[in-house]
Amino acid sequence: MRNSAFLLFVVIFGSPNCGAQWTLLGEPMFSSNDVSFVSIDLDQSTGIPYVVYKESGLDGHLYCKKFVGGVWVDVGGIISDSVAGEIDLYCEFKINPVTNEPYVVYDQLFFSVPDSIIVKKFDGAGWVQVGNGIYGHLQSSIAFDPETGTPFLAERIIGDFYNVYPDTVEAFEYLFKYDSLANFWQPWANLELGTDNESSSMIINNAGDIYVSKEYEPLMSQIFQAHVADNTCALVSMNPFTGVTVERKNSELAYYEQDTALYGVLQRFDMGLPLLYTIEVVKIKDGTVYGVSGYAGDTLDIFHGGMAPSIEYNGFTNELWLSYLSTDPDNYGIVVRRWNGTSWELTADPYNSPELEYFDYKIDREKLAFDNTTGQAYVVFRHNNQASVITLGTTGIEENNVATNVSIFPNPSCGSFKILAKSKIEYISIFSDSGQNVLNQWPGSFQTQIDLPNSGVYFVNFQLQDGSTATEKLVVIGQ
Repeated sequence: MRNSAFLLFVVIFGSPNCGAQWTLLGEPMFSSNDVSFVSIDLDQSTGIPYVVYKESGLDGHLYCKKFVGGVWVDVGGIISDSVAGEIDLYCEFKINPVTNEPYVVYDQLFFSVPDSIIVKKFDGAGWVQVGNGIYGHLQSSIAFDPETGTPFLAERIIGDFYNVYPDTVEAFEYLFKYDSLANFWQPWANLELGTDNESSSMIINNAGDIYVSKEYEPLMSQIFQAHVADNTCALVSMNPFTGVTVERKNSELAYYEQDTALYGVLQRFDMGLPLLYTIEVVKIKDGTVYGVSGYAGDTLDIFHGGMAPSIEYNGFTNELWLSYLSTDPDNYGIVVRRWNGTSWELTADPYNSPELEYFDYKIDREKLAFDNTTGQAYVVFRHNNQASVITLGTTGIEENNVATNVSIFPNPSCGSFKILAKSKIEYISIFSDSGQNVLNQWPGSFQTQIDLPNSGVYFVNFQLQDGSTATEKLVVIGQ
């Protein structure tokens, strides 16, 4: 059975007009010291969230913590060797979906030799370096072959200081593939970009397609495609984010498997606008750029006053989710939306607290992640310059010492509930808290929807095709 200790801190979410709230996961500001970078990912085999953060300052270390037993505990001690030199602000953290090992990529600014991109993983005993250091600079991206777990790294080479890449072009961006036998990062594809470009995001979909987003500051961006079995590289889209701006940064990619489409989000800085920052979201399919809620050539999906965007695919609910920091002084905080097929719907009220003040930028650098077994959502962010995590998601009752295979969301809601199950749902019966049978259904499918018009507490019994049963409590809040 998967470790479910973290569920003790979960708040279930409802439709936005019902006032559902994100809640803190464990102790707030658990990093103890000020941080300049935070990121989050989940071990999908256990559902345990991991956070990596970098302490502020020239001698700041990288650390990792995981949430178990209701507390954030250290994982493997100090990750980086700051004695050798400064750790740059730009880092990346992901968990290998095949081996379930945490990986961290960071820029080691050595004092005695040129800086290198370092990749480390936690092997269960400690943090060990993966492959050779690459004489590169600034932001790198890592992703994994979904079948084999082989890591790929997108990085801009500064030069061949270590005499290991004689055939590479100086200051160009390359895609590297890790050779486990040689413990070496082999150049895999030339992304054919020059000195003013840096990778911002890389993902690999279930088909093995590799997508890398690039940014020309301030006016252009590109997305390239390769494949885990083919080292050719092709331009997918030139400048998909078309808004006029003086700066582009923080682009991220997500692949929507059901739609076989690539989605991208980017933050831009607009001089002269009241809120300065704007979030753009685009959909790219078959080489054509769309607004997510429109058609080719339509205005992009835009959120004014937003910064630090994160876009992720929720593998349980089969939905795209978008998080960003709203810099609007009248509505400041973390905003999380999900794409419901026609619009970007708020998942819950924006997260805020009395300590979060707009003009002091007390909250920023958020990152979104999911448990693909339960749909649980997590956001890590800098809270008063320290790391905190908020969460919301589905809930379930365990029976016969086995975790339920049924999830309901939103719950509470204003009366409409979506039900997902890992086995086909044969029969549903719903009772009021007084014992009255109010609804019976025979869906014969993995998902269904039920609507309850009256406020109150209900209990729903499930019979699944695999023979298992489950009971869940539903709460309907008056609209």
